[in-house]
Amino acid sequence: MSAQLIADKSVIRLQGEIDFANAKALQAQLSASVSQAGKQVRVDLSGVEHANSVGLSLLLSAARNAEAAGAQLVFSGLPQQLQSMAAVCGLEDWLAEHAATDSVQQQENP
Repeated sequence: MSAQLIADKSVIRLQGEIDFANAKALQAQLSASVSQAGKQVRVDLSGVEHANSVGLSLLLSAARNAEAAGAQLVFSGLPQQLQSMAAVCGLEDWLAEHAATDSVQQQENP
C-alpha cells in the first residue's frame, strides 16, 4: 500500500506506508498543504501503517516549513515506530513539544 495525504482546512492526514519510494512526493504535498493550512496545522498520523526513518524526516521538514510560514504545527496519532525512532535520534523532547493537546484538537473539531 502506498501513502496518501488528505488535506482538509487545518488538518492534514497521512495514511498508508511512508517509505523512501514515496518520500519525495509526500514531502512536496506536505509542504504545500502546510503552507496553505493557516496559522494552526495538525498533522494526523493515525492512519499511517508503516513508517521508516524517512517518516521522521518528513515531520522535521513539515515543522521547518510551518515555522517559516509563521504557523504552529502539531502532530497527532503518532505511530509507535516514529516515536521509537525519535527517541533513538534524541528527538523525543522535540516531538513532545509538537504533540497535539486536547485543546488544539477541540479547536479544530468543534
